[in-house]
Amino acid sequence: MEQIKNMKVLEQLGNNCYRILIQNQQAQLDVISKRMVLANKSYLQLRKWIEIQYHINHPNVQKLYFYCHDSDHVYVVREYMPKGSLLNWIKYGDIDEELLNSIANQLFSVQQYLNENQLYLDLLIENIFFDENNRIKISNLEEIEHKSKKVNNTQQIGLILYECIFKRKCRFDYVMQNDQVIRQPRVLITQEIKDSVLKLLQEYIK
Repeated sequence: MEQIKNMKVLEQLGNNCYRILIQNQQAQLDVISKRMVLANKSYLQLRKWIEIQYHINHPNVQKLYFYCHDSDHVYVVREYMPKGSLLNWIKYGDIDEELLNSIANQLFSVQQYLNENQLYLDLLIENIFFDENNRIKISNLEEIEHKSKKVNNTQQIGLILYECIFKRKCRFDYVMQNDQVIRQPRVLITQEIKDSVLKLLQEYIK
């Protein structure tokens, strides 16, 4: 708790989320209510994702620096992403082919790392952010889980690139398949779209 006491709050980023200055470095602070966690019976899930994220070491995954707690709250200090989200970039900015190729390369690097460490995480555009060097960072580690089998995220990566190319968010339907809820894109995949996305994917797909 001593590290938390010495921090300086610079800005509120969202609900119980802050940009802080700690040890002369900007970081993101998430304040999690223990009462809320216990009410939702999600304490074990919270412990799981904190422990997993704390041990993840990949340049395209948001780093968890440290965490601590008191009687009322859990404090999680993570890497701060000053350049905002990829979703905002496609809404308000321009993404050229060089950046698209860089994003694709980094996403496949994350997929390889997750498979090597038997981890699974949905790759969604709203959970992709940029650091000060325009390097992408995956941030939705709350939903990460262990998987004994490798998972192919190529379709998810393809949809992210589709959203970048056509500058619009893809909508999804949730359907039952083999007693599991499957997320299917609600989008007409024309041949033009397939050709555009496959051009970016082909050098990464083995």
